[in-house]
Amino acid sequence: MMKTSITLKFRPSVKLDKEGSLYYQLIFNRRVKHLNTPYKIKQSEWDDKNGCIIFSNVDPIRNHQLESIVCIIS
Repeated sequence: MMKTSITLKFRPSVKLDKEGSLYYQLIFNRRVKHLNTPYKIKQSEWDDKNGCIIFSNVDPIRNHQLESIVCIIS
């Protein structure tokens, strides 16, 4: 039986003030593959526990950008 898993992951930047990258992790027959996306978010905008983007009440313009990313990657 073949099993496939696709998960959205976040890779933080090595520089503290820069945005990190979103990527997909694919697992098929116990082999792991990473597919990069062009989307960048801040460490504070990522929920490690639930594996999703966090929206802020502070900046409505940034929330709109994050909503656009969520629509595209979903």
